[in-house]
Amino acid sequence: MENIYKKGIRILNLGCPKNIVDGEILAGVLSRGLDALRLHHDAIIINTCSFIKPARDEAISAIKKAVAEKRLGRVSAVYVTGCMVRSHPGEIEAVRGVDCLVEPVFTWRELFERNEMFTERILSSSPNSAFVRIADGCDNRCSYCLIPEIRGRYRSRKTENIVNEVENLVNKGVKEVVLISEDVGQYGVDIYGKKSLVDLLELLEEIEGLRWVRLLYLNPESIYEELLTTIKRLKKILNYLDLPVQHTEGSVLRKMGRRPLSQSYSKWIEGIYKAVPGIVIRLTFMVGHPGETFDMFKSLMENIKSSPPDHLTAFPYYREDGTASAVMNEQVDEIEKMGRFHRLMSAYYRVGVEKRRQRFVGSVQEAIIESVNVELPYSLGRGSEGRLWFQAPEVDGKILIPGRTSYHSGDIVNILIVGVKGYDFIGRISP
Repeated sequence: MENIYKKGIRILNLGCPKNIVDGEILAGVLSRGLDALRLHHDAIIINTCSFIKPARDEAISAIKKAVAEKRLGRVSAVYVTGCMVRSHPGEIEAVRGVDCLVEPVFTWRELFERNEMFTERILSSSPNSAFVRIADGCDNRCSYCLIPEIRGRYRSRKTENIVNEVENLVNKGVKEVVLISEDVGQYGVDIYGKKSLVDLLELLEEIEGLRWVRLLYLNPESIYEELLTTIKRLKKILNYLDLPVQHTEGSVLRKMGRRPLSQSYSKWIEGIYKAVPGIVIRLTFMVGHPGETFDMFKSLMENIKSSPPDHLTAFPYYREDGTASAVMNEQVDEIEKMGRFHRLMSAYYRVGVEKRRQRFVGSVQEAIIESVNVELPYSLGRGSEGRLWFQAPEVDGKILIPGRTSYHSGDIVNILIVGVKGYDFIGRISP
């Protein structure tokens, strides 16, 4: 959740990094006087997410709070944009006091095709790291998901526009770019007739001043040998992959409308570790999808315990109206779903967090400093916070560095890792 203030307009971004980018683009457009929307200059814009019900509940809560501010005279207007405008406009319109529903940024075709839309972003969080959207929309038809209906078909941006945007961000002090789309591995297929992520990475490698390039959201079937060898070869491309696997059981994946893994889960993940020695893998799983029996869930748990990834995110299945999964038989009880979710996360914590992360203790790793002279958790006193190269923004924890340092926010330094605390690491500056 981010706030951007520009020309008296407050933009509240909810949801995923793609929404953050949309909000930053909107702030940039408004800052340049391109206010074709003729918005009030002391308004609030809620940029909504609608992927699952909890995201919509959060959006409605934020809208109601904004309307309350309007009634108190703190803002003159409340506007709502984002995915929920497309998927659930009725829920927004039911909140009295909303002035206007604004088409999401990704639907502004004429602006989407102009490079200036992306180079004039106003970053809303870290000045050292930025998400860069290389495509929008999705051609996959997962049975539980409405994203293709909301965001449309997969649309890659031209390579030169992406490179120009990254160069502009680097000129503003950004050290790390995080490439995002619904599936970065499919980049270029629609406009160049082939998977072109490798070509893009080669160009980004040449940008002076750029230090890290990270890939998020790569479907397992989009991994190919040339991509892995390129990640291994290029220095600026971090050996880090974020893979929404969703499940290890083929029958569950077929119910989800997804392709089963090309081989057993353990062989598949070990194959990636072998192809790129030292690579760090983040996996996402869903539990409780219709048709997932308890034995299938147990098999998922055993697979993760025997071959844990470096980072793991899981979430329970949410029954979304309008999806194929919502009308399937064999729906899993809500209490059972939450029980499976908590069991999975507890099991992973024991093998993935408490044990697997210990292998980094005693090693020296690159990290980016994000804040200095702040109060650290775990009673560590004051010190600096940052992220190791294998920690993506906002999801993989922090590196905590007790004590004073002469370094500044944005510096990339070598850190000796001396301990693990939950999802965080403790370290000290290495000579």
